[in-house]
Amino acid sequence: MGEKERNVDKIERAVNDFGGLVRDFRLKNNLSLLDWSEIVGYSSSYCWRIENDKRNPDMDTRVVFLTKGMCWSTEDIYGYLEWVISKKVLEKK
Repeated sequence: MGEKERNVDKIERAVNDFGGLVRDFRLKNNLSLLDWSEIVGYSSSYCWRIENDKRNPDMDTRVVFLTKGMCWSTEDIYGYLEWVISKKVLEKK
């Protein structure tokens, strides 16, 4: 699988399973919830609730997690936002 396909897969996962993506990233990188919360600037309990689909974070929080926490590029963030907007437009139809 090429770089472009991997990026599309991670963007799709961020749209469809944001909490799972964050949890898998955190665990893959051996980060505790406390470590992660310090990186992204949110409480560990709030991060846990996001990871376990108990909270649906707003877009600002999602972008912080993706950029500060997961070091996504501007291009990947743009792709993510574009996908989210497209999904919202389709849901309204």
